[in-house]
Amino acid sequence: MLASLLSPVNAYRPAAGVSPDDLARHCAHALEEEILRLGPATVAAFVFEPVVGAAGGVVPAPPGYAAMMRKICTRHAVLMIADEVMCGSGRCSTYLALTHDDVLPDIMLIARGMSGGYIPLGAPLPICATGAVPFRGPSCC
Repeated sequence: MLASLLSPVNAYRPAAGVSPDDLARHCAHALEEEILRLGPATVAAFVFEPVVGAAGGVVPAPPGYAAMMRKICTRHAVLMIADEVMCGSGRCSTYLALTHDDVLPDIMLIARGMSGGYIPLGAPLPICATGAVPFRGPSCC
């Protein structure tokens, strides 16, 4: 399985020549270029952390980043997978970190705080086509 790596979305260490204000657009352009380079029919998913934890220590993506990625994924029929293992479950003042961006991924990965730390528990949450999200409204699944 082939996996492509893109530049980290870190406003504290943007790519050379990219200002922090242009970081979201720069990263969105890089994602779209990579999808087109590989061919949209060959790209299964885009996986990202809304708030980077392990690689940076609580670094949120710049404003607009998640919405830009959602549009690109939708345009090319690529699944958007949000890894909220470290930033979800109430760690960002809402149960789901992407609530702040008003963006719904196709699949959301959650764990850690989900069980209150009593047992190791994680889950992939498929987000339904109607946009209903667990913990935010009636379930459609």
